[in-house]
Amino acid sequence: MTDDVLAAERPVAAKRFASPRNPIGVLLGGNSGSVSWTKEAARSFATQLKHLAGTRPVLITPSRRTPPVLLDAVGGNGWWIWDGTGENPYRQILALCDTLVVTGDSHNMVSEAVSAAHEVHVFRPTGLAAKFQRFLDALDEAGAIRALDDGRPFSSGFLCDASAIIADEIRARI
Repeated sequence: MTDDVLAAERPVAAKRFASPRNPIGVLLGGNSGSVSWTKEAARSFATQLKHLAGTRPVLITPSRRTPPVLLDAVGGNGWWIWDGTGENPYRQILALCDTLVVTGDSHNMVSEAVSAAHEVHVFRPTGLAAKFQRFLDALDEAGAIRALDDGRPFSSGFLCDASAIIADEIRARI
């Protein structure tokens, strides 16, 4: 998610969501090779999200992998949840929200959230593979993310644009 992509999405997001004040964006992953969302994990996620959100508006976009148990846990809270109709608001939420909450089961969602927002809270569901744990630990140590229930302040000025590093690696391997 580059700055120009996000900038193009901001007016669309403002129109779609009627510019809610200080919203929290939520990116829901789902079941994967190592993660199978349980009712207990989904409830824990929803409880922690409620605590973080307080009275702030919450905008949620599920993925194709989001299981019903996770949608049920976040439903009924008065939060806006994309129901699958119309354009997926994923990019719009990234563009609009300075605070994002992400389930830690997707490298892509966490990486894109870190490149877009000032505060990224990650919930680590039970069963995360070791490679995900290492990835999240490194981002946490760098101050780029915090656990959803972690009240430590975020580092200021963390920049995450690995494009040049990735391009250099591709060139080196060609």
